[in-house]
Amino acid sequence: MRKKKFLTVFLILALVLGMVVPAFAANEDNGLREQQAKITKNKAKEIAETMLKTYFDTDVNEKKFETSIEFRQDYEHQESYVWEIRWNMHTMDKNMNIRVAVDGNTGKVVRVNKYEYTNGEKTPRIATITEQQAKQIAERFIQKVNPEEYKEAKLQEDGLNKYPYGSYRPVNYHFRYLRIINGLNFDRNYIAVEVDGEKGKITGYSYQWNKEIKNPSPDAVIKQEEAEKIFKEEVTMGLQYIPYHQNDYERRLGATKAKLIYMPQFNKGNMLDAKEGKMLDWAGRTEQDRKTKDLTAKQKQEIFEKAEPIKVSKQEISKERATEVMNTKIKEIFGKDYELEQVRYVENDNYWETSGQQAWSAQFRNTAQGASSDDGGSVVINALTEQLISIDSHYWPDRDDEVFEPKLTWEEAYDEAVKVIAQYFPQNIKAIDTEQTYVAYPRVINGKEVPQRFYYFNFPRIVNGIIYRDDNISVEIDVKTGKIRGIRKMWNHKVDFPSPKKVMDAKEAQKRLLDTYQPELVYTMINQSNDIKKPNMEVKLVYRLKATTPYYAFMNMDAFTGKFVTYNGEEIDEQQDQFQKKIQGHSHQKELSILASQGIIDTKSFEVDKEITRIEAIKMLVKGKGDQSYRMPNVEILKFSDVPQDTPDYKQLQLAVNYGILENKKMTFKPDEKITREEMAEMLVRLLQYDKLAKAKNIYALLFADRDKVSGDKIGYVAICKGLQIIEGTNGLFRPQDHATMGEMAVAVYKALENMKDSND
Repeated sequence: MRKKKFLTVFLILALVLGMVVPAFAANEDNGLREQQAKITKNKAKEIAETMLKTYFDTDVNEKKFETSIEFRQDYEHQESYVWEIRWNMHTMDKNMNIRVAVDGNTGKVVRVNKYEYTNGEKTPRIATITEQQAKQIAERFIQKVNPEEYKEAKLQEDGLNKYPYGSYRPVNYHFRYLRIINGLNFDRNYIAVEVDGEKGKITGYSYQWNKEIKNPSPDAVIKQEEAEKIFKEEVTMGLQYIPYHQNDYERRLGATKAKLIYMPQFNKGNMLDAKEGKMLDWAGRTEQDRKTKDLTAKQKQEIFEKAEPIKVSKQEISKERATEVMNTKIKEIFGKDYELEQVRYVENDNYWETSGQQAWSAQFRNTAQGASSDDGGSVVINALTEQLISIDSHYWPDRDDEVFEPKLTWEEAYDEAVKVIAQYFPQNIKAIDTEQTYVAYPRVINGKEVPQRFYYFNFPRIVNGIIYRDDNISVEIDVKTGKIRGIRKMWNHKVDFPSPKKVMDAKEAQKRLLDTYQPELVYTMINQSNDIKKPNMEVKLVYRLKATTPYYAFMNMDAFTGKFVTYNGEEIDEQQDQFQKKIQGHSHQKELSILASQGIIDTKSFEVDKEITRIEAIKMLVKGKGDQSYRMPNVEILKFSDVPQDTPDYKQLQLAVNYGILENKKMTFKPDEKITREEMAEMLVRLLQYDKLAKAKNIYALLFADRDKVSGDKIGYVAICKGLQIIEGTNGLFRPQDHATMGEMAVAVYKALENMKDSND
């Protein structure tokens, strides 16, 4: 990933999660600190190797590993510097990437990440241990590595770990143990451990612990009741559209539906200073001076009236025409010295890049004499309309401490961004929120005040007067040169937006939020220095909103029902504890618990003895197989007469067809019909891809007493399930015509997935 993209993504995450934004130190500053470090490079490498060999069953002294070492500022604790050692192994069979960070002064291992995967693996992973078993593994590890710290730490029931972002199959378990001081959580001191749920091994470790801290006394803080009152006054609820995805497959194709949610708005910050009673922002600062700028309705109308109609071709423009259009645009934006290369056609293969459109894409570079080899970028245009989709410079300045005279003020940069929209996207000017707010934080590096190098403007789409951030027009401007650095338009015309007419009242939504999330008094660390190279960390007591149950990992709520939803818009399961009670004492409690933790069974509707419908069974099998949509270049239109394309489960059924679980033929699917045990056997054998074998004639012998009740075309399927111990009978009977239950189906899916894994070991 390019450096610019990494920094941008990291900064966004920092803002969202309330992290302290790291200082990206210049190379020469790191070099000086490296000379002063108490732990040498070789010693750090030796410490890391010992850690990996002792606790991670990995010997990195083998020749097949490539090694690199970097001395840098710790992203999590800016006052510390670490040796980061990386080992990479790439063979025909597997790849392994390992990163270990060692504190440059203490020699303490502060972070380990081990990622190992088999090349070309198609078998879905399935955990073999429960969350409780993984927790025991994590605690034994901490007791060995950090015995003293373990005595001061407490496991946090963190709901975010139950909804890991970007992971369709959370095979691994994550645990975070916060330090407890004076009976209060210290959120910046913790030990985090990741356990591989399939292999039962430690794969990740993070140690963030400051032994030399001064803790303010909790005696003189404002009371809980006062904190609740302040949050009620400061937190408002705003309507917003978010994309609604039911699975990763839908996410890859792009949203077709939006969900209307209420999102809490922390206008002055999301923390409350427990001593002074003032709201603090993500950086731990009180409200700053804000600059705001917007266009008037008249100004928008003037831009809109100059827009020319967009001409849409019936088929994509030629490569020659695309090259001509893209050349014109790069010269308009970056100058005459830039030339195109690597022109290619793109269609839905990268949703982030093309917004799901047919497009032409190209790289470009500066061909002027003496130009840097890094001075280039990429451009994407719509292949049907010739409109610009994105253009970006990939050139990133090496220094972050350069003092220069800005060519533009923030207000002037805003005007330039509006000119970009007026030139390239005038048709959209009325459909975006043009109001922009800027908060200027002092930027000091080694005692020098350094101007901000880039201004970023993001204009989100407005639908029914409500923001939809997934669609937007963004403009990046280089403050030093005064020139455009990047333009991007993300716009999906296929999204269906619900009307806001019947949403719940904002006051009611706020009450629901504050009934579920209540102020918790915690210790945190805040950087009191404006100098990003010389942090001055201070421990503070603050109130933060915390959910009354760990399953509420997200504060967004459905604007109609008031129920909390995930980042995908999925309703949060509030009854997970009830599910565990349902399966308590079940002969397959372990398997059911694992399937629930991996999202294969829907705990909201799951009942062990409830008869399962065809659509419920198919969805369980698809989730078991996992999201492998990236391996499917073509998706079949379904031929089932009773499954219209607008049905909520249409795409799940498409996946089932692509996985071979279903045959796509003209017939009635009967989604709500209950399936028999022999039909369950057929589905499972199809999941295993043994369908052809099951259809073989006169080679199977069934020993069940009721074998004569098995349908002739199902004998092979039942025999295979019995032979692989996926489905067992009871008292010598298979009961082929009995309806299958949710519990029977779930256990059989688990055994089938285990069988698939074993056959590939």
